[in-house]
Amino acid sequence: GTGWVSEDKRRKDERDERRAARRTQRECDLCMENSSWSRNREDKLIAVSPRVYICMANYKSTLLRGQFILVPQNHCASLRTADEETAEEIRNYQ
Repeated sequence: GTGWVSEDKRRKDERDERRAARRTQRECDLCMENSSWSRNREDKLIAVSPRVYICMANYKSTLLRGQFILVPQNHCASLRTADEETAEEIRNYQ
C-alpha cells in the first residue's frame, strides 16, 4: 500500500540528508574532516577541546592581523544550530 511508498521515501530522504551532511563536512574549510584541513590549518592550531578548536584565522577578510577563530568540532551552519554543550564551550573560551 501507500504506507510502503512513504516509508521508502522517508528512508531515502534520510540517506540523502546524511550524504549531504558528509559532503558539506568534507568541503567545509573549517571542518577537520575536510581533506585539505591539515594542509591549511594544522600549523595554525592553538587548542583542541572535546567540542571546539581554536586556530589562527587565515582569511583575507579578517578584521585584525593574528585573529583567532573558535570552531565547533561537529559541523554546524551557525552557532544557533550548535548543541547546548558546544555553545557553552565556545562561551567559556570567549
